[in-house]
Amino acid sequence: FVFLLMVGQIVKDIFQLPRPSAVDTGIVKLGDQHFETEYGLPSTHTMTGYLPLSTVLCLARNGIAVSITAWTCCGVFILSIACSRLFLGVHSVVDVIAGLFLGAIVTWLLHYFGDLYFDDFMYQRPEGIYATIILLALFLYFYPRPRPWRAGFGTSAQIFGSWLGISTS
Repeated sequence: FVFLLMVGQIVKDIFQLPRPSAVDTGIVKLGDQHFETEYGLPSTHTMTGYLPLSTVLCLARNGIAVSITAWTCCGVFILSIACSRLFLGVHSVVDVIAGLFLGAIVTWLLHYFGDLYFDDFMYQRPEGIYATIILLALFLYFYPRPRPWRAGFGTSAQIFGSWLGISTS
């Protein structure tokens, strides 16, 4: 979850592409208005839609039989989130496609490298806590800071800080 959101928020603040309502005032947004201070590309909700698939991949990789129903539910879940972002008018088709693409890449990378290197280092070795603290410091220092201030940095700092707190406890 942390890595999916971190990648998404950083990409948003690097590209700084507006949401559909900022480009076309005729688009009616349904729901919350707090999205006004965030950029659109990629859809981080769509990216985090890969979380159930991530769980199913872990089960399958560890030799647990996963039914076709579970795989299908994961696909339907991802697509339903993507469609809901379009329906609500808070993302364009390009935002959602970018979210699908980045979510798939990050999920694959985490599953490929996560078990081999990351989990062992971060949770089994004493140096893991120092690496987490260094990662947080680097994140805070290098994170792109758009002008005017946007909610993306605050959201990312909260997510990363929560991960730091959980991983050190």
